[in-house]
Amino acid sequence: MCWHRSSRFDWMVRLGHPIHTVLVDSLHLTEGQTLLDLGCGQGGTLRCAVDQVPEISVIGLDLSRPALDRAMKLLSDADARFDCVDLSQPLPLLDGTIDRIVCHNVLECLADPEALLSEAARILAPGGRAVWSHVDFGGIIVNASDESANRTVLATYADLAQPWMNGNVDGLMGRKLPGLVRQSPFQIDAVRIHTSAAVESEADALERLDEIVMALTSSPDCGLTPSFVAAWRSDIDELAASGRFFFMEPTILVTAVP
Repeated sequence: MCWHRSSRFDWMVRLGHPIHTVLVDSLHLTEGQTLLDLGCGQGGTLRCAVDQVPEISVIGLDLSRPALDRAMKLLSDADARFDCVDLSQPLPLLDGTIDRIVCHNVLECLADPEALLSEAARILAPGGRAVWSHVDFGGIIVNASDESANRTVLATYADLAQPWMNGNVDGLMGRKLPGLVRQSPFQIDAVRIHTSAAVESEADALERLDEIVMALTSSPDCGLTPSFVAAWRSDIDELAASGRFFFMEPTILVTAVP
């Protein structure tokens, strides 16, 4: 299993997704630093970081061994270490040894996200920087002809606890993220909203729509029939064909310091 909701069928947002660059830019990396990715998946963010600043060390922790195997291959040319770790447990790292921390789309999957924040604060070095990031799944916007069906589909998806999430789900974690960080040992440095918007049914928007359909139609507990979900998707495709497609997905990023 892997922590990330955003890639239910591919372990993480695709390599080259814009969010990786947004996360890395927010870290303010410099040579010689050590970057830790909590829930690294296939290593897309770490790959982006090493591409920007090659002279860094990176550590990736994740619950999925297959994802870590892919990350190791992706960063075989880097000073990289990967460990299979349950992020609901204490982190296997010494106090004050990490310069930069990044964590994307993980906290909603934990029964006690505050514990991970506390552990991250423990291992962050003085003068360090952490970037906590989460899609607000309840804030996804899609243009549809049948707004009642549209709201039902999107709300059901946001609230859906998928099998690999261990029963933990919070589709509103994005908007709750600043409050969680404020109540942790961290101090908030900045809050930023990154929006992924599209007026064509392609690329990131298409991947999210496909993922919504697959997640809902493969879940026996979502309460929606496959035909209901298929009709919703057909409506969106028809709007796209007539030039009326619109999709927006908000990601909230909180930059924090000790």
